[in-house]
Amino acid sequence: MKKHYKKLLATILSAGVIASTISATFVSSASATFVSSASAACDVKVEMVQNAYVIHLFKNNMLAVYLPKVGTTKNGRYFNQFESTYYNNVKKAGNYFKSLGFVYENYSALLYYPDKTERTPYTPDTVFISYTYDDGSDKSNKAGHNYVGNLKGDAISEFGMITIGPVDNNTMNELAYVPDVLAHEYAHLITQQIAGWDRNVRSSSIEAGAIVEAYSDILGEFSEETPDWKMGTAAYKNNSNKNKCFRNIKNPQSTVTPNIYRKYYTNYTEFKNAAASSPYYSNDIAYGGSTVLSHAAYLMTQAGLDKDLVAKFWLDSLSFIDDTKPLTMSECRKAVVKAVNKYADETNSSARGRSALISRVNSSFNLVNVY
Repeated sequence: MKKHYKKLLATILSAGVIASTISATFVSSASATFVSSASAACDVKVEMVQNAYVIHLFKNNMLAVYLPKVGTTKNGRYFNQFESTYYNNVKKAGNYFKSLGFVYENYSALLYYPDKTERTPYTPDTVFISYTYDDGSDKSNKAGHNYVGNLKGDAISEFGMITIGPVDNNTMNELAYVPDVLAHEYAHLITQQIAGWDRNVRSSSIEAGAIVEAYSDILGEFSEETPDWKMGTAAYKNNSNKNKCFRNIKNPQSTVTPNIYRKYYTNYTEFKNAAASSPYYSNDIAYGGSTVLSHAAYLMTQAGLDKDLVAKFWLDSLSFIDDTKPLTMSECRKAVVKAVNKYADETNSSARGRSALISRVNSSFNLVNVY
């Protein structure tokens, strides 16, 4: 893997390691930090464009990809409700990640020129968004979509652009109206930028696939002002009780996703055994294993850490992933702890305060058997 930039629960609380004054320090000061940074001039660039569905040679592999078409940006004054909601939700996600310290810039994207056959590398500071239809019913070819799409009920984020597909309107709401899913997709662009987690990395092992999806679930869910700890509840109609979702990171085994039957894990050893028993790469096991890490992140909030502070730890950990080693959950734990130490250095935390933070984080990883 090549980086684009090189740059406790019960056990802790019962042991009395975390004094109430320490807890107050890490929760209230973290909240103050993020509130102030989020309210500052912090507006990311998003453009809705028409997309091109093309075959592209990427790292010696021929890939079918969606690329943003140059010169097709749609002016916001002409957005319909769907487009406006889509745009605003992506922008909201971007501003949240920027409040945590992420700057989307200098990212090597690919742009498609309609009047040429080549795809030209470009370095934007803009997140492109588009959508597709899969039935060819709309032939207007206006900015924002094409009619070639094959993303039924799904979305994809790569090469600098988020593209969402159509849904079954009988059972689902358009993904443009699902903020945490769009934040999940935005997070894929972040992990691609910082850690180089592209398709090749995601498919290199089931565990790597689980990690890539876990980080996007963590950052996507934590972007909600008040997380319900379930990814994609707004995607389903007749779901006022929020029972249906893509993944339940609070209680993964209780996940209910219509028409998808998959086992979700909160124990690394069980997930690893399942992955080892599969003779081929399995998306089901990868998604099922993603909840090992996302549940660990949830547990950190239950150990008293502010959810935005936890999100920052995971975001910053991307810069500490050792890309000379296979991508494993153990390496992710080491990277998160390094991010905690970075935060403690930047905030001039006391030795006691630093130890308390690390203890909470390590205890959460212990509870999912990631060492």
